[in-house]
Amino acid sequence: MDDPNNTNSSPESTGADNRQAIFTPQPPEPTGSATSAVPTQSSVNLSHPYLSNHPTQTFNTDTGDIILNTGSPKPKQNKRPFIIGGIILVVFVAVCVGVLLLVQALSKPSRNDVVKSFETYKNAIEYGPDNSGNEESWYIAQLSEYFYDSTTIDDQVQRISELYSDFKAKLQKSGIKISTELQNLISSETELLEYAVLYLNLDTAIQPLISTYLGTEDNTDASTLASQIIPTQSTSNFLNSFRDALQQYVVSELNMQNFYNENYCLTDGIIDNECVSLLDEDAAYEELRQQNESVGLKLQRYATRLWTELESCTEAIWEGLNE
Repeated sequence: MDDPNNTNSSPESTGADNRQAIFTPQPPEPTGSATSAVPTQSSVNLSHPYLSNHPTQTFNTDTGDIILNTGSPKPKQNKRPFIIGGIILVVFVAVCVGVLLLVQALSKPSRNDVVKSFETYKNAIEYGPDNSGNEESWYIAQLSEYFYDSTTIDDQVQRISELYSDFKAKLQKSGIKISTELQNLISSETELLEYAVLYLNLDTAIQPLISTYLGTEDNTDASTLASQIIPTQSTSNFLNSFRDALQQYVVSELNMQNFYNENYCLTDGIIDNECVSLLDEDAAYEELRQQNESVGLKLQRYATRLWTELESCTEAIWEGLNE
């Protein structure tokens, strides 16, 4: 009989001995402060081709983990091209501004240019645009003698207006300082010349009004039509009186033309004198004719004073510009 205490002879005991040898427990891992005793590697050996060509950086975290930064380092931005570009832009803008100022300075009329421009205008209204006028009489005043022959004076009056506009444009563009008195004289000259041009071109200016007046069946008010060509109210009492005379004359002309048209004495805008002669004994016609002559003479009186006012103002401006 076998001895139960003899472990060497039992198969089970042999298996148990072998299992004990295989599963021998390992000593526990150090905890607590013992972790700090383990040295931390300062670098890691990396054999991958990408990592060997791109240096790595390591970072220690609070938990002791190691983080590898394998990204390429950011290159420093070169600011020199931006600085050079800014300098070039500033220089370019400065050059452009300088050229612009130079062009403006060269194109800016001088005081002498302004004076010469007014002199040309002054000579035109005294001796005509072609200097053919009589020195003993004022040229623009002589034009009023051809009041009913508008084709003779239209071009010359237009030329005078253009010369005055050229003077005013040069004066404004030059930027020269002039006295308040001279400014007021120029404003007066502008108004006086406007009335002079209208008076000299009155026959031409009235024609469209006549066509409108005769072509309306509702008899459009003649005074309303006349106001279309009459200048606005002025600060000058004289010009306001002249304005009223112009208004009355235009209305009278419209009424006369309408009477001719109603009595078949008007053909294509042309008055038939033979037809008109048959109206001499017509009371309505005689009243219209006398009224027309009266306002016409009144207008001529105002025109005579207009020439005097315009000549005096022109001379005063000329003296003021040459002071």
